[in-house]
Amino acid sequence: MPIVALALACSVIAQAEEIGTERGMKTDIKSESEYLKLEQAMPHFQTLENSASLAMPVLALDSVAGFPGDIVDFYLKLENTVSVSSFNILFNYDASVLAPVQVDNLTGRSASFEYFSYQLDADGIQGNIRLTAIADLNQDNSHLPLSAGSGQIARLKFSISRNLDFAGFNIPVKFKFLDSLSKDDNTLTDSSGVKIQQEEIAYQDGAITIRNFPDSKRGDINLNGLAFEIGDAIYFINHYINPIEYPFNNLQLFNSDINQDGNAATLADMIALINIIVEGKSPSNSTNHALSNPTAEIRYFVSNSQTQFSYNSDSEIGGILVELKADLIDSGELEFNVYAGMTEQHFYDGNLLRILIYNLDGNRLPAGSENFLTVKNLAEFEISGLQMSSGEGQLMEVSYSAVTAVIPESYYLSANYPNPFNPETKISFHLPRTAWVELSVYNLLGQRVNTLVKGVLSPGEHIVSWDGRDFQGNNQSSGVYFYRIDSELGSLKRKMVLLK
Repeated sequence: MPIVALALACSVIAQAEEIGTERGMKTDIKSESEYLKLEQAMPHFQTLENSASLAMPVLALDSVAGFPGDIVDFYLKLENTVSVSSFNILFNYDASVLAPVQVDNLTGRSASFEYFSYQLDADGIQGNIRLTAIADLNQDNSHLPLSAGSGQIARLKFSISRNLDFAGFNIPVKFKFLDSLSKDDNTLTDSSGVKIQQEEIAYQDGAITIRNFPDSKRGDINLNGLAFEIGDAIYFINHYINPIEYPFNNLQLFNSDINQDGNAATLADMIALINIIVEGKSPSNSTNHALSNPTAEIRYFVSNSQTQFSYNSDSEIGGILVELKADLIDSGELEFNVYAGMTEQHFYDGNLLRILIYNLDGNRLPAGSENFLTVKNLAEFEISGLQMSSGEGQLMEVSYSAVTAVIPESYYLSANYPNPFNPETKISFHLPRTAWVELSVYNLLGQRVNTLVKGVLSPGEHIVSWDGRDFQGNNQSSGVYFYRIDSELGSLKRKMVLLK
């Protein structure tokens, strides 16, 4: 079938489908005015059908396919038998599924045009894109119009949503005709500057098909054919620490929606995977689209060249991912202290520091307000990303804020936490002013077991950890121990219990 006739057939079908035909999960409901516009636009199709000798220009939007999360090339094409000196194109895409990341004419037939521009959300309508191009803007004959031919005149790159609920759907990209009076939308001009009217042009709508994997296996992250095993959890963890070295391909992306909330490869999916492995339960096959996600707040406090992170949450927390932009001379100088019972892993690449808090045994951070991480030698940074998962593997909505430093009015030593503990506990103390401090641990016989702090410290709160070891690194036995702080401000002592 000739391309003009093919365009005619496709255009008529597309226009018919637009009237009351359901697309995917959504239906385009047309107003009476839009029906009238469609009726006015139909005669040029009939003219083309009845006149084999009339060679209409054909404007065609591409039809391509990609997987969730892909970026696909999408072209606007033109077949013309007369020279074309400009075009004014308007089309619409579904902004809930697609997002343009690049628009240009650098590789197409119009690459030599003197003027090319695009407008996103044109005319105040989400998903509208208007493309305008003029061959010889200054009218000095320095740029030639398009000669007769066919091929692409503009290129777009669309990012497809990672939401797996859209897999298998066909997302239309359609020409739009909004200016019923001037009828300038989707028109061309010839080499003399005369407008080629809408009724003199054939239009072919396009689509982006979101592919599905018929052989996907939820939970098989490392693609060894076995789902919900420890190797899958390890690969998922490595992906979150270093996604460059441990990337997800499209099949892994499909397999990664463990909690079946439609969002692939989230921290909540990783926690849900760990829970299934630890608890030994069969994974549920039901979808999990919660009306609202649990909420949490992250706070951070910078003092004395270290940063302390805390959270406030009504739910238990299964994992936290913190992404920081920081220019570090040596990331090896960073020291990380994490909440007892949790695991900390981090990776620094370029200027991005990724810190992951989780536990392969399924341990969770308690509900309420807690300090969960202290990073020494880190004071200047910018938070670039945060993810939190509930203990049940549900993605949480997270906000964050900085806490202004407050210098305490008194000198005191706080109770350690947790207490009793195994294998590690945290000890905090407050200084109202700069002072020389020594903090040590003693056994019941009064013998010094270890010294945790010794030196001059600035005013504010300070937190240190004891891992139950002595000066030589030997593990201490279960029992009662004392920790004492000595300074020019006085001596304070408290009791703690190590249980094994």
